Amino acid sequence: GHLNNQSRSTTREVDLPAEYQMVNDHRLVAEWRWKVHDLESKLQIAQQEAHDARLALGGSSMKTFYDSNFKKAYNKVDKGESLKHQDQLFAALRKFIDAFVKSENKDQKDGEEFFKRLTKEAFAYQNEVLEEVALATQRLWTSTITFPGTGRELCSLLNEAIRKDKVEVVEHVAVLARGIAALCVARNQALTTFFPPDSCVYRGAVLPDEHIRFFKVGCKYRVPGFLATSFKQSVAKLYCTRAWLVNQKKHAAVIWIVDVDPAGKTDKTKLCQHAGLVQNSQFPGEEEYVFVPYSVFTVTAVNLSINPTNNTPHIIRLEAAHDNALEPEDLPLAPWY
Repeated sequence: GHLNNQSRSTTREVDLPAEYQMVNDHRLVAEWRWKVHDLESKLQIAQQEAHDARLALGGSSMKTFYDSNFKKAYNKVDKGESLKHQDQLFAALRKFIDAFVKSENKDQKDGEEFFKRLTKEAFAYQNEVLEEVALATQRLWTSTITFPGTGRELCSLLNEAIRKDKVEVVEHVAVLARGIAALCVARNQALTTFFPPDSCVYRGAVLPDEHIRFFKVGCKYRVPGFLATSFKQSVAKLYCTRAWLVNQKKHAAVIWIVDVDPAGKTDKTKLCQHAGLVQNSQFPGEEEYVFVPYSVFTVTAVNLSINPTNNTPHIIRLEAAHDNALEPEDLPLAPWY
């Protein structure tokens, strides 16, 4: 800005032709582009140095989004071509299940049964499968069909795969993740239809005591998986209770409150760019609002309960980043979410 003003001031003083002033402005733009390019190069070098230092100190356990296999796989998937047709969707689903079975030493027959049941459920909504593949992918995300003997749904298996980051599994997860995220980004959604009514969303879960210290006020981090939340606090409380009981009351109950910029209600440019309402759900009443994998959050408040049951849980408040792409890639990863 200062250089531009100085240039224009000089141009007016000597009363140079407009054509010369335009050339001069173009030179300034080019200079600034080179400066930006230089800064970006220095940032990449700094990220690589930080990455090397983390590995030297903590080995692979210090992995971040910057050096994740998921990032590499996700970037390889073409945004426009990944899930245009039903055969691509079911091929990706089949490959993921096969990779999961092999990686986790599960029975192949259980994998085949799981795939068949998911496919059958998907074809109950034939128009989606034939014409709106992204919608069909989102519906698979909300399926309650579980992998035999585990009690775990597809969404849980996908998040586990992202968290473990095994290259032979995440390469197939990335294709499905593109499909799920396709309708969960701000630029693909109507301006007012899907904005959280309270300018915040809620998530209910449990939180082991050993991970509480990570969530300190001011901590900025990424979540290595999809983060499912709800417009409704009542839904979060329901999931909090369920998780607390499933874990036999061993872990503390917690309610997460995630704030988004309230200006996004009327200004699309202020919307969180990497989250959105799941438009096609088996349970539309849940009003599920999903953040894409490795989304960025900052802890803004922590209220710890003396007796963290489902009725008196910990309350942790977060602020969602406006755009993941503008945040550092080497932020720490949440140990629990």
